[in-house]
Amino acid sequence: MRAIAEPFFERSPYLLGPVFTLVLFFVVFLGIVVWVMRSKTMKFDNVSSLPLSDDTHPISPPAVTAKSQGTLTASEAG
Repeated sequence: MRAIAEPFFERSPYLLGPVFTLVLFFVVFLGIVVWVMRSKTMKFDNVSSLPLSDDTHPISPPAVTAKSQGTLTASEAG
């Protein structure tokens, strides 16, 4: 492998950047995988049930009425 890689990298010094970035990404990816595998499942229990929970906040706000604004209609005033 070295006999093939050495002449390839001798042609351009800029080819080392992508290789370094790939190795850095791989190390970070493995670090995250190890962190997730070693974490306690209690940390993720609440988050794992979020897609199945009922929505407590409606997507659209409730309609604005005269009572909610504090104004009285003619029938309420008299």
